[in-house]
Formats: sequence, C-alpha cells, structure tokens
Amino acid sequence: MIAALDFGSSWIRCGYRTKADPSQITMISERSEYSMLPASELHQKTLTSQGIPFAVCDNAIVVIGNHAAAAHWLSQVPRAPLFADGLVPTEDRPARQMLGLMVDAILPEVAILDRPGLCVMTVPGAHEDSTAASRNEAFLSGLVRMRGYETLVVRPSHAAVLSTFSESGFSGMTIVFGAETIDLCISRHGMPLASADIPVGSNWIDTELARQYQIRKFDEKGNCYLDLDAVREWKHYSDLHLRNPVSERERTLVRLFAAAMDRICRSVATLLKRPQVQTAFAEQRLPVMLCGGSAHLKGFSSLLTERFIDHHVAERIQSIRSAEDADTAVLRGCLVCAELEAGLLDQQSAA
Repeated sequence: MIAALDFGSSWIRCGYRTKADPSQITMISERSEYSMLPASELHQKTLTSQGIPFAVCDNAIVVIGNHAAAAHWLSQVPRAPLFADGLVPTEDRPARQMLGLMVDAILPEVAILDRPGLCVMTVPGAHEDSTAASRNEAFLSGLVRMRGYETLVVRPSHAAVLSTFSESGFSGMTIVFGAETIDLCISRHGMPLASADIPVGSNWIDTELARQYQIRKFDEKGNCYLDLDAVREWKHYSDLHLRNPVSERERTLVRLFAAAMDRICRSVATLLKRPQVQTAFAEQRLPVMLCGGSAHLKGFSSLLTERFIDHHVAERIQSIRSAEDADTAVLRGCLVCAELEAGLLDQQSAA
C-alpha cells in the first residue's frame, strides 16, 4: 500500500492507493488547527446535536480539524494552530495527541500481511533549520510508522516538481508559498539540484495586515484577538487584484506580498549561481511553477514577474504560472514519488 501525507501549517492532506483497488486514489484534507470551548453541558449538547465530534480535556472541550471550523460560532476565541510557527508542539501534550488522532483518522492502517507500506511525506516549517526540521520529522514520521508504513520525507518544492512539470521533462523551478515558509527548488529531470526556504509565509502577511488595520475580534470576556479569519476571507473571496489595487488596504497587501517576493528573488538569484545549476542549465531559461494557496490570488504571478525584473533575474526565467489545483500540488507530487519508490523497491526485491 502506498500513501502520501502533506503536513502543512494550514492543512494536513492525505492521499493513498490500496492494493484492493489500485485504480482508485483517495484524498482527504483536514485543517491543522483546533478549538477550545468551555466544558459546559450546553456546549456538549449543541455539538452533539450538530454531529460535531469532540473530546473533553482539562475542563475544556476540544474540537480538531475541519470540525473546529464548523464549531467556530460557539466561541469568539480564534482557533489554535497545531503547528505554531511551523513547529511540532514540544510542550503542548494535548496538541501532540491531537496530531496522533488526526493521523489515525485520515491515514489507513496497513494490514499485518501487507506491511510495510510506503508513505512519502512532507513536514512543516523551515527545512534549513536542522534542529527544528529533525524534531518535526522524527515526531511525525513516528506517527506514520505506527500505522504500518516506512516513511520517506521530501521537501514540498521537491514533491511539486513531480506533479506540475511533466511537459518540461520535470525540469524547472518550483515555489511553494506556504503558511509559515516559502520553499524553493530547482530541478532537472525530477532530480533536485538546489533548494532554499524562507521563514515567511501567508500567515505573516495576514497577521501584519490585521495588525496595521486593527482587524480584531473580542471574546466573551473582552479579550482582544487579531481576526485572521476575516483577513483570509477578504483576501481570497473579494475581487482584489494584486496588480491593480484600489483601496489602501489592497495597496498594503501588495506591499506585504512584494516584501516576501523580494526575499524570493534574492534566494532565486543565489540558487541560480550554484555550480550544479549552472552546469545543468548554463544560460537556459527556467519555467517557474507556483504552488500553495496564495498562488490562486489574481495578479500573483504578475507581481512576482515584476519583482524578478527589478532584481535582475527575469532574464533567466522562461515563464511564471500557477499550478493547476495549486493547493494539492505537493500532495500529488508525494503520491507520484511514492509510486516511483514502490516500483524501485519491487525491482530490487525481484532482483
């Protein structure tokens, strides 16, 4: 059995194919967040009547994943991330238990006779911070292995190459604009040549916009919180265009994206100077594929093109476009990688 898991700071996505029906791929997405509600009888009755599963822990009701969003109207306290700052919680034991429950819920266990299965997975956060990356990888890989899988951890940008660049021979640059980090990779024929990550993502942009414009909400006790949900809803469901901002808020959003893109440009310029990249591509122009939720925004690719021009790297770029179904590009790439690895293992076993 093969499976893929994309552990993101906003979403945890799972895909798998079973031996019983190898033509069928199942894909599941769960929000990587949870809600804490008062452990009152009224709250419990309301959740039960709505068919929302919950647990009672430390005198509080806990609702995780997509169900946390469904129960948001019961409290004005913002939902908490399972991966705060892109990190697996080390001191928050309930959050670690929630991650285990979520993996158990979305990743099918491999039957004893079929073990081990193979799961290709990503982990959240910056991959160039070796300590944090190792800690994230160790904990999450352990959860997956408990379901009967061998694990292979890849970077999001590495996986995205396999799902988005078939027309260019799996060669080019992928940029995954995540919630906490931006991950970049230059690949040739599916093999990563140079990678980088930037510890900034869409959460930073949302937080800065909410802070500058005092987009807030208050809970029942009068405590004040930044209303990031309101920012995200406005950003993704309004008619804003990053190349044609109308209001001052839209212009601020463009400036924030431009600041993040300037960091992308500096990283790209560094990657293009790597000896292995120069040997593989010389002066050849590279196609760029954009993945992640922000890639859906109107004008995103045009704004990045402008930043590339200002940073004098545009002459090395052939094209910039957003991946089809950019949200799941990483997960689909993990599935492709799992298929390739499983085939290689079968060949080695036969030999």
